[in-house]
Amino acid sequence: MYEPYLNREKQYLKMNAELDSRFKEIDPMKSDKNWNNTLEAVMKEKDVDLATLNKEIVVLKKQNKEVNRLHSVLDKRFLKCQEDLEHLKKNLVLSQDCERQQRAVNQQQKNFFEDQIKVMSKQRTGLISAYKKQLLLLDNLKRQNLCLEQSKLLQLAEKDFMKILDWNSDQ
Repeated sequence: MYEPYLNREKQYLKMNAELDSRFKEIDPMKSDKNWNNTLEAVMKEKDVDLATLNKEIVVLKKQNKEVNRLHSVLDKRFLKCQEDLEHLKKNLVLSQDCERQQRAVNQQQKNFFEDQIKVMSKQRTGLISAYKKQLLLLDNLKRQNLCLEQSKLLQLAEKDFMKILDWNSDQ
């Protein structure tokens, strides 16, 4: 970006060195009016070139300041983005750890509940079996009770029958 201007400045310095060497070659006693006019024209041209170069240097310095300011702003934004990135990376790692831990806890709870379901299923099966046995026992008890009542009724009927037989034999 600055190379053309730096090249011009080098050219200007080279031309000034040439002029200085030419002035040293000229003998002050042999001054020729044309030669002086030519030298003055060259000097004016060089002064115009120097003024142009100085203006360009001022513009370049302003552009350099602006580029430096922009570079500084971009550096700050870059550093801020890096900090944000590091912060987000840390948050990602933390959230992944939390997620892994939560999955482990959920798996433990799932295993616990499955074990509880198995135990309760066995208990349920045992209760159903015990209930069926109790129903069978109740049926047996009812039959025994019925048989007992029938036996008592039979004993009463037998007693009555014996009383009748005894009454007939007494007469």
